[in-house]
Amino acid sequence: MNTSNARILSYRQPLDHVELLATIELFASRYPQLAISYLGESILGRKIPLFMLGTGKKEILYVGAHHGMEWITSVLLLRFVNEFCELLQENKSIYRTSLQELCEEYTFCILPMLNPDGVEYQIHGVQEENPLYERLIHMNGGSK
Repeated sequence: MNTSNARILSYRQPLDHVELLATIELFASRYPQLAISYLGESILGRKIPLFMLGTGKKEILYVGAHHGMEWITSVLLLRFVNEFCELLQENKSIYRTSLQELCEEYTFCILPMLNPDGVEYQIHGVQEENPLYERLIHMNGGSK
């Protein structure tokens, strides 16, 4: 990556839902080629974002954070989007493959955090005011 383009994420800390939404706003302002939408909301009302890169007929889907324990997959997918978009803006190639041509052949669908509620539980724990508190504690054998 060109050193004149600073990365948006630090990639060294857990990414919770609030930080994810803030990063999406940065991506939206920085990368016009990135389409951002939302699949819906989690059971606790957290937005589930979806990124689309490219316009090709072949589609590739990347999904992160199915559960809370692997929150790092969200960070990795956001890093992928971040670096891909930076290189795309610079009209760069990867292994002699033009990213522009790749985006004409493929559509990359990136769902960085499928389960934002699970990620929140993993990073911040389960709070007593959570409407699912009793159920979650029971499912975890009494462990918070």
